[in-house]
Formats: sequence, structure tokens, C-alpha cells
Amino acid sequence: MNEKIYLKIVCGLGMLLLASMTIACQKETSLNESSMDAGLQIHLISLNQITKAIQAGQETDILNAPQYIITDDQISTYDWTQQMIVFDDTVLNLYVNDINYLGNMSTFAIVWNGEVVAQGKITDLGSPLLAEYPVMHVLEPVGNTQFPPSSYRLLSSFHPDAAKIQDLSILLRAEQVNSSETNEIKPIFDDSVVQEIKEYFRQDGRLID
Repeated sequence: MNEKIYLKIVCGLGMLLLASMTIACQKETSLNESSMDAGLQIHLISLNQITKAIQAGQETDILNAPQYIITDDQISTYDWTQQMIVFDDTVLNLYVNDINYLGNMSTFAIVWNGEVVAQGKITDLGSPLLAEYPVMHVLEPVGNTQFPPSSYRLLSSFHPDAAKIQDLSILLRAEQVNSSETNEIKPIFDDSVVQEIKEYFRQDGRLID
């Protein structure tokens, strides 16, 4: 890759993350129509999409046009203590067949009833990267023998219960810390909606607490 283009992409990623974090703090965020459905959604902008937008000088245009949306009905359970969300097989199938889906360094946004309540980056669970913004770690179902092991995906082996993971899952963390550090696990959402989201999943039987 041309060095100038590479540097532009690296700088653009930082600018895009800063812009996306600013948007996440706004109470009236413009989203596409599908995001207005009730419940919790996860919007994903892949690194590939970001790179192409930066090269075309259209980085601001993609913030409101996520490449992928994981809808509320694709969430099987929400483990509140671990801040771990388990997805159904439709999400797993997309993950297996699309390298950009839930890919490393993608931007994600948590959308609650049409409003962005958290935003950050997908990072490797064992990454030495330190970040003072929300991160998402993808856990492959290594305990599921039907799931083909992949060398290009984020590794779940750093998770203490890796062998027990049967379904595609994510961990939500307020920041990326050194693997040897232990920080309190807490929701990454705005404080104003934490209890509302928790009760929502409790009432429909998907909360693990």
C-alpha cells in the first residue's frame, strides 16, 4: 500500500473514532429507519468500509450508514454480570461467511430505542492495545465442534471459560486494559438508560444476572 494512503487511513481512523464518539454523546442522533425499532441493536461499520470511505474522502457519510445491524431479536441472552451478549445462529452464519462482519477494529454503536447510547471499537481480547473508550471483544464458539476454527478471526482462548463457549458472543468493556489487569465490569451505556435496558431483558426472560 502506498505510504501516503496508509498514513491517511491511520489518521482518518483516529478522526473517525473521535467523530463517532462525539455523535454517541448527542441525544438526537440521526440514524437510518431500521434503527428506530424498539429494543437494543448493534450497528457495525467494518474496517473495510472505513478504509474505502477515507480513501474517497467520505468518512463522515458512513457514521449514519452502518454496514451491518444486529437486531434485538438476534440477541439470545444478556449476561449482565459479565456484560456478555450471546447471539443466535443467524448472526453466527453471517460471521462465518463474511470476514468483515464483527471484524477487528470495526466501529460499533449500541442503539437503544433509536438512540445511540454507547460507541467504540471491536478489539482482540488478548490485544496489547490500551484504549480509554468502549471496546467489544468477539468470542468464537470454540466449544461448538460444528464451528470451523479460523485463523483470521479474533481468538477466544484468552477467555477463562473458552471451552464452554457454545455460541457466538461478545463482551462489552468500558475500556481496553492490559490482560494482566482486572477492572470492574460495568455497563458501557449512558447511566440514564442502564436500568431501563437491564429491566427490558429481565422482563422478556433473556437476562442472566
